[in-house]
Amino acid sequence: MSHPQPEHHSPQYINHDGGPRPVYVVRKSVLLSYILWFFLGVFGIHKFYLRAPFMGIFYLILHGLGWLLAPILVGYVFFALLGLLMLIDLFTIPVRVGLINAGETARLNNRRRF
Repeated sequence: MSHPQPEHHSPQYINHDGGPRPVYVVRKSVLLSYILWFFLGVFGIHKFYLRAPFMGIFYLILHGLGWLLAPILVGYVFFALLGLLMLIDLFTIPVRVGLINAGETARLNNRRRF
């Protein structure tokens, strides 16, 4: 009994300059996003994976400022903001992954037309 391969394992063919050529569509994974969120979320690694590098840098800055200013108790404000953002990410990761994958599919379909 053969299991079907995920869509990103099979090439999609695009006609480009003289004939079809295989193109592998790279899709983002919700599971991997949650794993990165759980283990490395305070560093913003899941944001870098989900193509939001500025938010990833913002998470890094919040984390660093939290530790830097924790001895004078101001740092806990930064930790609280980081925790709130991570809680929001808990519910928005599937939407973000879906948007990225839909964008890749649309980009690929647009390339097929030319």
